[in-house]
Amino acid sequence: MFLLALGAGGCVEHDDPAADPAVRDSAGVRIVEYTDTPVSSRGLAISPAPLYRHGAGDGDYPFFLPRSGVLLSDGSAVIADAGSNEVVLLGPRGSFRDVLATGGPGPAELGDVRRVLALGRNTILVDDPGRGRLLLLEDGSVARAVDLREHGGRLGIEGVDSVGRVLASSAYPRAGVNTPWRPGYMTRLDLETAAVDTIASYDWIPPGGPSADRSNPFKPAGHVTVASAVFVHGRSDRPELLWRRADGTVSQIVRWRPERTWPTDEFRERFEAYVRAEVLRIHADLEPSRIEEALRLNLDRYEYEPNDALPLYRELFGDREGRVWIGEYSVDPRHSPSYTVFSGDGEALGVIEVPDRSVLLDVAAGRVLAVLSDATDVETVVVYDLLDDGGGD
Repeated sequence: MFLLALGAGGCVEHDDPAADPAVRDSAGVRIVEYTDTPVSSRGLAISPAPLYRHGAGDGDYPFFLPRSGVLLSDGSAVIADAGSNEVVLLGPRGSFRDVLATGGPGPAELGDVRRVLALGRNTILVDDPGRGRLLLLEDGSVARAVDLREHGGRLGIEGVDSVGRVLASSAYPRAGVNTPWRPGYMTRLDLETAAVDTIASYDWIPPGGPSADRSNPFKPAGHVTVASAVFVHGRSDRPELLWRRADGTVSQIVRWRPERTWPTDEFRERFEAYVRAEVLRIHADLEPSRIEEALRLNLDRYEYEPNDALPLYRELFGDREGRVWIGEYSVDPRHSPSYTVFSGDGEALGVIEVPDRSVLLDVAAGRVLAVLSDATDVETVVVYDLLDDGGGD
């Protein structure tokens, strides 16, 4: 199985999992083409039990909405909690260390924490779109702010290039752009000058996007990430990923031939069950009749397209070792049941099953940082081992 939603179509088995891809060079672009679904015999996996879990024990920090996190070189972790609007530091063994930044009106406080990025061992960049800026934390305190208001107030920070510039995605509208898909942009940010340099665009939102009265809940989207200082992007309706150098030129293309899956009644029922659960979570204080009204209003926003194949994947994220993790498409917009992993040179490293109710945040130095939800939707932060037997028997 590769990047397929698990509906009634089920899994697809392949007779030759060890088949090598065709690799060629075309005008300086490395092209890796799989004739089928790329799989690998390499034993890449997430450990069944976590190294630690933080958030439910005595003395733990009580996380509300941990939506971003990063592993540091010494094994500690920095977590952005959107619920408390704080940035939290955990030690290498999961102990609470410190609150590095808090919400509030002051110049060193956060308006709306969304994402954190490691720039070095003791330097953290915090995305604060509520104030239209980034905060730079050094040695556990706020060093300065980078104003982004002239760039639309928000950049999706993704990584760092080889000379310390921040690599980010931008959805800031551009005048005169008229394309079928609404474009996103790959940019470089100089933290000293706050200058933003756009290096390339990518297809981001398909036609009939957020402005449509009713939209297909299973529509594709454009995705971009950074893997070891290189942009990687693709569209989830195309079995193709592109790697881009710092100057915007394409350095590598990986293509495959997946088995397509279409939305079945079972998949639609799962989507509606997910929407119902979200309505109940958000409107738990409403009367039952009002909850049903809220559910109907939410479901009326969507129109199923049974002749459109499901997206090939839900998300991309790159790690600092150059790997690209491609999340299996699922109804839950945050959770991928598995990830197909490619190396920086396009080698398929395997399909990794994700522990149940876990959402991955970061992968580094043989560890996997994730958020784990229990049966009552209480979220805690967990760290797993990343197991890799190198493909041995």
